[in-house]
Amino acid sequence: MKPCADTFDMFVGLKEDWDSYGGIPITPEAITTAKQIIADAGKCIDAEVGPLPNGGIDIEWEIGDRALLIEVSPSGGVCGWALQQGHTYTNGTYVGDVEHLIGTINGC
Repeated sequence: MKPCADTFDMFVGLKEDWDSYGGIPITPEAITTAKQIIADAGKCIDAEVGPLPNGGIDIEWEIGDRALLIEVSPSGGVCGWALQQGHTYTNGTYVGDVEHLIGTINGC
């Protein structure tokens, strides 16, 4: 799924138990943060985004043997992992340093 206005509009429309496993609606805070991350990174690489059952949003990039996984929490907090050949080489909580993580895998 490509990040675009339609994708985020779909997230807004998710209701309680949207995944049939008790998933809660995606929060406005998560949507706002995810949109900002996509806008900041859009010039570099395409991402895949998806809703998380806790009300957050998952953002993933893959380039060759490198990957970047960012989880936006329901409160809008950000946690990210940069991976290469299945090994984590950068991880932790990143607020305002998402471009560094993206650069880690893409060289932007």
